Amino acid sequence: ESRGLGDVYKRQRRVRGVLLLFNNQRTFTREDILTNTGLNPAELNRTLQSLVDCKLIIVKKSEGNDLTDEFSLNMSFTSKRVRFKITTVLQAETPQQSAETRKVIEEDRKLYLQATIVRIMKARKSLKHNLLVKEVIEQAKARFHPNVVMIKKCIEQLIEKEYIQRMDQSDLYHYVA
Repeated sequence: ESRGLGDVYKRQRRVRGVLLLFNNQRTFTREDILTNTGLNPAELNRTLQSLVDCKLIIVKKSEGNDLTDEFSLNMSFTSKRVRFKITTVLQAETPQQSAETRKVIEEDRKLYLQATIVRIMKARKSLKHNLLVKEVIEQAKARFHPNVVMIKKCIEQLIEKEYIQRMDQSDLYHYVA
């Protein structure tokens, strides 16, 4: 998940939405805040945890059910700063999400390497294997450090797709497409 400027604005809106509820009432349960804001439970939990961590909101834990925890505005909150930052709690990725992310990154890198190989071969027309691998590594190292095995797999895929072909000598490639 990217952490762009749009995400910052969304987090700020969630925090403001929760804080604005306290203009009308002194105490809310988690369920009340969930109903009034329309946030999904995961977003609400992160937002409330952030507000509790910076001591803007006080939580009164209830027995058993999290939905009945009571939150109230900390009326004795003071800060020396005119503006202060409310840091959001980062959500830990599950192993499944981590695996999915790695798989997507791996696929993106393969496509990038294939495009790089085609671009190099289009410019050079024919090139020896070692020189091709060296140039691919040189061009790709600004984004990531590709391993040679991945480059070889990409070359094989491009041979199958008939973008490049292996000449009679096994280490010479020629641009086809």
